[in-house]
Amino acid sequence: QPTPTPSEAMATPAPELVEAFQEDGVLKMRYDEEEVAILAAVGLPDFWDPTTGAASEDGFGVAAEKFRTFALSPDARWIAWDTGGAVHDLVGIVHVPSRRTFVIDFLFEGSVTAFAWSPGSDYLAAEINTAALPTVEIYRLADPPELMVQPRIVSRFGPQNEQSTFDAFWRDDYILVFSVHSAETDLVTVWEIDVLEGDFRVEDPTR
Repeated sequence: QPTPTPSEAMATPAPELVEAFQEDGVLKMRYDEEEVAILAAVGLPDFWDPTTGAASEDGFGVAAEKFRTFALSPDARWIAWDTGGAVHDLVGIVHVPSRRTFVIDFLFEGSVTAFAWSPGSDYLAAEINTAALPTVEIYRLADPPELMVQPRIVSRFGPQNEQSTFDAFWRDDYILVFSVHSAETDLVTVWEIDVLEGDFRVEDPTR
C-alpha cells in the first residue's frame, strides 16, 4: 500500500506530542492517538557497495527485516536508524514529513549500539561496534533539512584497547561529551568533542 501523504499537522508536530516506535520491522510515529508508518526495513536495499555509496547486487549483503537501533530527533522531524539482522549494517535517517530516506554510512561487520541527537537536531552521534575498534561518529545534516544532501562525517574517534561506554550527552549544539572505559586499566576517561573545530579533548580521567 502507498504511504499516506502527511497532513500539515504531521509536517510540523510538537515534539512532546509524538513518539517513534518499531512494529514488525516498520518505524512508526504516534501522534496523540494516530499511528503512521514511516519506513519499513524490508524496503531498504538488500546489497550495498560502499565504494560507490549506492545499492548494487555486486556489493555486500545488508538485507534486514527490522531495525537494530533508532532514535527520533528533538524536533521530531528525523528518525535515525540502523538495520539489524545482517552481518553488515546500513545507517541512515528518514525525514518524517516527506519520508525521504538517506543512507549515511555502511558498517562492515559492525552495528550502531546508540544514537544521540544534538539539541538542535543538526548533528547525530553514533556509537559503533565493529570487529576492530569501537568508534564514535558524528554526522552533520545540511541546512535546510528538506534540501539535504548526504550528511558528512565530521568526527571519528576509535580509542585503541578501550571500550566506549558511550554515556553521551550534548553539552550544547556543538559539544558532545562521552565516556570511554578501558577494560585493561579499568580507567574511565571523559572525552569532549567540538564538532565545529573537530577537536578531541580529555575532560577528566577517573577510576
